[in-house]
Amino acid sequence: MSQNQRESALLKLNSLINAVQPIVSAHIEQMSSAEIHYIIQNFSKHLKIDLLRDFEKAREKGLKDSPFDDILSDFSLDKK
Repeated sequence: MSQNQRESALLKLNSLINAVQPIVSAHIEQMSSAEIHYIIQNFSKHLKIDLLRDFEKAREKGLKDSPFDDILSDFSLDKK
């Protein structure tokens, strides 16, 4: 990965996190202390946003939309 790609990816990831955090904070502010305590005590292992899953879905979509798909499908038709 080039330095330019790395910087661009980090800036976009930072932008994503900065966009999500206020939404999370706003929802938490609407909860009572008892609800917050209960969530921490009972659901702490689930208190992570699974960005990896979302990035993997996006990567899979990108892999399925390969610019070589047309070439490969033409090649497979020639073999028949």
